[in-house]
Amino acid sequence: MTGESGVDEDQSAFLLLPEDVLLMVLSYCDKSSLGRLSCVCKKIWGLVSEDSVWRKYSLKVTLIEDPNPRRRGGHGRNCTKPNLKEQCRLSHSWKKGIFQENTVLKFKIRQLPWMHRDNTHIWITQRNMIRCFSQRRNGVLHENKDKILTGHTDDVCRFVSRDNRVVSGGTDGRICVWSTNTGSGLYCISGAHDDEVSAIDTRGDLIVSGSRDSRLKIWSMSVEKGDMLRCNITAQERVWSVAISPDHRTFVSGTAGCGHVSPLRLWDMNTGHLSCLLHTNHRKGAGAKDVQFESPNELLSCGYDTYIRLWDTRTESCVAEWEEPYDSAIYCIRSDGYNSILAGTARYGMVRLWDKRMTKPVQMYYTSRDSSPVFSLLFDSKFMYVALDKSIKMLNFSLL
Repeated sequence: MTGESGVDEDQSAFLLLPEDVLLMVLSYCDKSSLGRLSCVCKKIWGLVSEDSVWRKYSLKVTLIEDPNPRRRGGHGRNCTKPNLKEQCRLSHSWKKGIFQENTVLKFKIRQLPWMHRDNTHIWITQRNMIRCFSQRRNGVLHENKDKILTGHTDDVCRFVSRDNRVVSGGTDGRICVWSTNTGSGLYCISGAHDDEVSAIDTRGDLIVSGSRDSRLKIWSMSVEKGDMLRCNITAQERVWSVAISPDHRTFVSGTAGCGHVSPLRLWDMNTGHLSCLLHTNHRKGAGAKDVQFESPNELLSCGYDTYIRLWDTRTESCVAEWEEPYDSAIYCIRSDGYNSILAGTARYGMVRLWDKRMTKPVQMYYTSRDSSPVFSLLFDSKFMYVALDKSIKMLNFSLL
């Protein structure tokens, strides 16, 4: 009895130590020991969950952050940022490929779906419509039937949801603008291009569109409808992608790469003049399928040359590149703005996870038995949504 009492007294004495001392002790424990200690009592469980205990481990793993700054900061429904302990647990699931796959949306005929996420909703194209969904806590998408956006006479090619507006371009050559608050149409520019509008982006009151007709156009929504066109630029070949820089000063265009000009070019937003060429020794036909700004001076690109590249516009050079090991074209990329990049490839719905600090991929995820490209993808720390030709897949990494 005396021995047992002594053990109890030792345990009580340990728990009576100041919290900063206990945290110091826990900082010397490995992850397995921390897991066992968290089962001892509620106090130890709470201390083990502190960020200071897991910070050193978080620097060694690939943490998946929410790409949306407002959601990452905890604004809106279902936007609570996980603590570092939970992020490390989720990182393990991403790295080892531990997930539950579900089909959240099916299409009767083959589509080229595009997805975009704003602070509150996920928007998905289906033929000539854009459908609005809310994300539930378990990742399931619930459709808002009051916000089905219509206005195109043919398929929607690309769209973006930003600044309380959805701006889209379609194969009918139109550009349509809706309010995300009401779902009502604000503008519809018929004949914006002579061919399909294959690329579009917006920031503030400005829209940049690109088309198969080899034209880039800058539009302003702050003027009368008849005078919306500000610049009409010759791109010399088909435009695949565009993106406006966060500071609204420049935009980048990604073209087919079939001619003698670089497929990646940077343009001035005010004048429409060419600012610089971003190029390596690209192969003919190595077009840029997708581009994304990381900051006003950094951008990511991908395409048919099977590379993801990080560019610095200040030096007009490629500062890092990652090659797809299976020599597959890369259709789309999404970055969390930190170290993680997800790339959707051209075959079997395969998505590959990259860490910018590494030269080799972290993991790959197959989402289709058919040879469908990944046309678009979205992700946060717990879920990834993959747009295939006949379905939208959800991968849930929060389950163990």
